[in-house]
Amino acid sequence: MNSFRVELNYNIYITGSNAYLLSSEYATYLAGRYVEIKMLPLSFSEFIYFHDLRLEEIAGVLDKKRSSFVIKMGSYTT
Repeated sequence: MNSFRVELNYNIYITGSNAYLLSSEYATYLAGRYVEIKMLPLSFSEFIYFHDLRLEEIAGVLDKKRSSFVIKMGSYTT
């Protein structure tokens, strides 16, 4: 992997389920050539904000989806 980075001038990104390699002994193979950036999924409120939505606009849709889920799964809403 390091030869691709040095000889061919590639940027290599390790994401997802392989990201654990960077926090283990394998990180030593990159010898200071990596930056770890933790990215978390958006919360529901962040998702609404980034898509320029208002909760009032989608509340009816959410209530219908929740009701459908409760009917299918037999659970109580919170």
